[in-house]
Amino acid sequence: MALTLVLVSLFVIVPDAAQAATQELTPATLTVSPGTLTGSVADIRVSDNVRASVAEADVTAGLDLTRWLKPTSASGVISWTPYNDPTCSDPDDLSQWRCVDDDPLTDGNSSIVVATGTTALVRFGVQDFSGPYDVTFDSLTAFAWGRRNTTDPTWDITIWWSSTQECNRVTQAPTPVFANYSSAETAFCGPGGGAWTSAQINDSFAGMRRQAASGPAITVTAAGLVAQYDDRDYQTVATITFTGVEGGSPTVFWEGSRVGTETFSLQVQRPGPVWDTICSDCFETTEGTAAQAAFDGSNTIIDGTVTFRIIDNDLSDDVQSTLSLDWVGLSVITAAGDTGGVGGPPAGPPGQPPFLGLPFLDDLLEKLPEELQVASRAACNLWLFVFLALAIVVGLAIRRSKRKGPSP
Repeated sequence: MALTLVLVSLFVIVPDAAQAATQELTPATLTVSPGTLTGSVADIRVSDNVRASVAEADVTAGLDLTRWLKPTSASGVISWTPYNDPTCSDPDDLSQWRCVDDDPLTDGNSSIVVATGTTALVRFGVQDFSGPYDVTFDSLTAFAWGRRNTTDPTWDITIWWSSTQECNRVTQAPTPVFANYSSAETAFCGPGGGAWTSAQINDSFAGMRRQAASGPAITVTAAGLVAQYDDRDYQTVATITFTGVEGGSPTVFWEGSRVGTETFSLQVQRPGPVWDTICSDCFETTEGTAAQAAFDGSNTIIDGTVTFRIIDNDLSDDVQSTLSLDWVGLSVITAAGDTGGVGGPPAGPPGQPPFLGLPFLDDLLEKLPEELQVASRAACNLWLFVFLALAIVVGLAIRRSKRKGPSP
């Protein structure tokens, strides 16, 4: 009986040295730059509807920028006669625009158009607004650089949209000295109104209409449209760190939602630093159940710390968006041989003997996934225990029968 207990004790099932355990971690820090953080890291440690808010910052590329759109065509020409430049002297091919596309605005009057009739009209098509397109337009202005030649003329500088819709006319009386005359529209003057769009600007014309007087009353040397716009860029980066991390096979969890058109990505840091994207569109407009993502944990634990960042996907967005975070968590498996931090997998316990003293069994087990190694070792222990127990029972029975000897 004593021999049985000794043998059984050699194979009693005990937790394996590589038994997996889970480490659940909460964020150590939450910082936002650029952007504005409302709340603190404590608000994202528990899923409790107490949230931290991250608002994008206006990292503006430029305000009140202007784009000069020069003439490229002419239409509706009545009594505007080109002078001094053979490239715009043929009224039949509507080449008057070539006389007023000067850059700089005045070329010393070497190419001009002159209003010769009591009613003179011309619409100049201009260059397209070719971007950037994520901008807000403040206004569109039609201008003409001109002067009067007689004592009594007036004229209208106006914007035409789609060659049929004339915006508000601005009647002005030019002086004998060349100067800039203009008419601005801060809102779209076509159907629906609202702020100008690049498509509407590209369908617009610079118009000049001469009123009253006779003879060569007004001289113009340059004309066109000027678009004024704001190029706002809203951006944010929220950085979240977890400290005291051991092990590997990491999974990150999060709950939150976004307000606005912006989408956000979740990234993890590796040495370099290099940022690997775990999720490219991680937040919906309404908060649902917690989301999670497992990721490659190699080289993500740097001095016991794992760092994530949440970044907006459109760095030139001209509309501010806000991110609401309820919970962010990290789970890792602490087990020998698991993938962990810098330098690859951590080593197993020093001096661990081969399984049952048989190295070839260890080699076979090491080829299995980690979660199967523990189960396989336990199963082997159990079957060996049963086998040896049966062997001992059979051996004792045989020994007892020999002691009794043959029956009389």
